[in-house]
Amino acid sequence: MISERITKLSPYKTEVRSAKVKLSSNEFPYDLPEALKREVLKELGKVPFNRYPDSTYWELKELVGEFWGVSGENLILGNGSDELILYLL
Repeated sequence: MISERITKLSPYKTEVRSAKVKLSSNEFPYDLPEALKREVLKELGKVPFNRYPDSTYWELKELVGEFWGVSGENLILGNGSDELILYLL
């Protein structure tokens, strides 16, 4: 059974007003450089969308580990903080 106080919570809402910088919404105020956008699109073209992604993130762990000088097997990655908290629990 879910506690009554939990069921009465309301979700967080971001502001919808137009502004140059919206820090309350955790948004980056600057767009990416065009050259970087082109590079991202080029790499995205290599992704096989007809296959499920590697749920172990092994290749990414290896790359991140190499960058930080640690073994990829010592890293835990996830889709946002909620997933990482779930793993920790």
